[in-house]
Formats: sequence, structure tokens, C-alpha cells
Amino acid sequence: MAVRQGMSAPALMTIINQIYPVRATEFVRDAHLAGPMYNSYNWGGFLIFNLLEHPVSIDPRVDAYGDELATNSVNTINAIRWQDDPDLARANFVLLERSVPLASKLESDPKYRLAYQDHLAAVFVRAQGR
Repeated sequence: MAVRQGMSAPALMTIINQIYPVRATEFVRDAHLAGPMYNSYNWGGFLIFNLLEHPVSIDPRVDAYGDELATNSVNTINAIRWQDDPDLARANFVLLERSVPLASKLESDPKYRLAYQDHLAAVFVRAQGR
């Protein structure tokens, strides 16, 4: 549709890169990060198609996951009882928006290391031996 309206592929990619973690997914693939992955709800649908080898922890199909998982995910991203989230505890890496409260918590947590960051996204990996 964008091409039919005169938008070039590079222009479209520029817009997509402002909304979705394109570079962060490239980093995950290039670094060969081992899963499981923890992600925010907002990018779950995008990550399903852009990180095929890593199942998402949640995506917009919340009715498939149930209310408890959806509530846990929202709380965790907002840094509410995030240490109690079993999906986060199992994750070897976390891909989320830099702006969410959980990103600030992970930056100061010795169990995680910031491996990648750009204008939009952050990727944290579990620290060795933790």
C-alpha cells in the first residue's frame, strides 16, 4: 500500500524503524543469543515474525495466554513485582522498549547486562553464572 502511494522501500523502513525494534532484532540474530526471550506485549507480534527462532513471552493475542499472564506481563514491564515473574526469571535475554520502567531496573540489576541499546530498544542478557 505504501509503495502504491509513492513511498519508497527505504522511506517505509525508516518509519518502521521508528516504531519497531528492527536493529535490536538484527543484534539478537547476529549475536546468536540463546533463548528463551522475554519481551514486552507491544512488540510481541513484530517479534514473532522477525525472530522466528525465539518464541515470544507474550504478544497481542492475550486471550491465548490468559488473564494471569497478561497481568504479570503488564506488572513486570512497569517494574511492579518484576522479580517474581517466572517468565522473566527463565529468560536468557530481554528485548524491550528503553522507556519502560523495567529497563531502568534491569540496568541496575547485577543479574543482567545491557548488551545492546538504540534510540528505541534495549537488549539485556543474563549475566554469566546468575
